[in-house]
Amino acid sequence: MAAHQDMEARGEIYRYSGKCRGLGPEQVKENMDQGKPFAVRLKVGNEKVAFEDVIRGTIETSTDQLGDIAISRGLDGALYNYSVVIDDHEMKISHVIRGEDHIPNTPKQILVQRAFGWEQPIYAHLPLILGTDRTKLSKRHGATSLKDYIGQGYLPEALLNFLSLLGWHPSGDREVFLTQELISEFSLDRVQKGGAIFNIVKLNWFNNYYLRKKSVADLRETAVAFLVQDGFLEPAGENGYRYPQTGTIATPAYLESVFALAVERLNTLGELKDAIRYFFEDPSCEASMIPWKQMTRDETRGILKRIKEVFDKVSPDEFGKEKITVALEELYQGDKGHVLWPLRVVLSGKEASPPPFDIAAIVGKDTVMRRIDNAIQTLL
Repeated sequence: MAAHQDMEARGEIYRYSGKCRGLGPEQVKENMDQGKPFAVRLKVGNEKVAFEDVIRGTIETSTDQLGDIAISRGLDGALYNYSVVIDDHEMKISHVIRGEDHIPNTPKQILVQRAFGWEQPIYAHLPLILGTDRTKLSKRHGATSLKDYIGQGYLPEALLNFLSLLGWHPSGDREVFLTQELISEFSLDRVQKGGAIFNIVKLNWFNNYYLRKKSVADLRETAVAFLVQDGFLEPAGENGYRYPQTGTIATPAYLESVFALAVERLNTLGELKDAIRYFFEDPSCEASMIPWKQMTRDETRGILKRIKEVFDKVSPDEFGKEKITVALEELYQGDKGHVLWPLRVVLSGKEASPPPFDIAAIVGKDTVMRRIDNAIQTLL
């Protein structure tokens, strides 16, 4: 330990000093009988170890930088650079593809292979994934396991597509690949040497793309499974799914409409709850949010009453996007904001949401009228 610390203090890479290299069998046995801790080492001569890396070309190391290689702590504590060679040989591994941080291990493993007289596999050392500060990706960058990303609402196909492009570039400028296409297109000779930046914005783009590419039925199935696991919805038999906060039952058709409208604005399924909650319960909003720009509360109450009047002329059965859009047109006076902004906030409780006539068509006339009445009271 002292020798290790001393070499590090001098800025040198640690290597075994050879202190016990010349011990005879009797001394070794005596030390073992006394229970002294020991390591089993591979005796290394003075030579060069070179190998062809598929990505990086020829890499050469002098063994005088390595010293005798520890292959086991005691007789039953095989170390990585020994056991991995055994595993690779027994499993008939032809290609070892791993991160560039393993390059220093490769000469040690080649020496173990030579000691056994085994064939050397082909090596390819991939660039590391880096954070935005170009240092090795770690937990301080928000790095997490793939399972955690799935838990946050990232789709497996989006993760696969995104990760495949970290350090590898296809022959063209195309970015979106199905799994089988990736298998057909991938080649090690197009893997870059430099580190790849983990860009969460790009991952979100991929995830949104794959969410939007799903059919209506597939999107509903995927989203419902996520929301049920999260406790946002509960199965309610053939009728659909129950929203436990209010007991409201949402039919499959209703859920398909909700998800189809919300998906355009989603990065992950983890954002879904907050994005669609107002489809299941009346939102609450501050009175200050409801007026458009310089409108007063009285003016806003007036426009909400006008909206009620034109909606009242539309029957519940015809209360769809087209009829709602036509009904609102008679209220516009050049600037639509004084009509659409209050209606948006009243229906969603948000300053940013899908168009209010889309929301109104999904939640239905009764819900729209009730929420308008609630807002009028809020503005008093």
